[in-house]
Amino acid sequence: MKLFSKRLVKKAKHQPVKERDPRGIMPERNWRAIFIAFVLLNLLMLGFHGLLFFKLSQGGFFSTPEAEPSSTEIIDRELLQSTLDYFRGKESSLIESIASPDPVPSVQ
Repeated sequence: MKLFSKRLVKKAKHQPVKERDPRGIMPERNWRAIFIAFVLLNLLMLGFHGLLFFKLSQGGFFSTPEAEPSSTEIIDRELLQSTLDYFRGKESSLIESIASPDPVPSVQ
């Protein structure tokens, strides 16, 4: 074991501290970009949740503006009366058909 650790230390001394990929890829830069993206996303979420908390605590999140009563519509009384007469006629014809059913030929 001692021999293995000596070889490992000897090998580590001869390696440069930062190895560069010939294509220019550096792992430190990749991890730094991931870390910065993680921090920015956390800050964005923190801001959104803070805004949501304050809106909910003030009661302004679910509030809706009060609507004015819409009493400006004018009802056409003649059209209303004709519609009511139509449905009253339908009601009376339905009641008459229920009161006197047609004889069923198979039952006779």
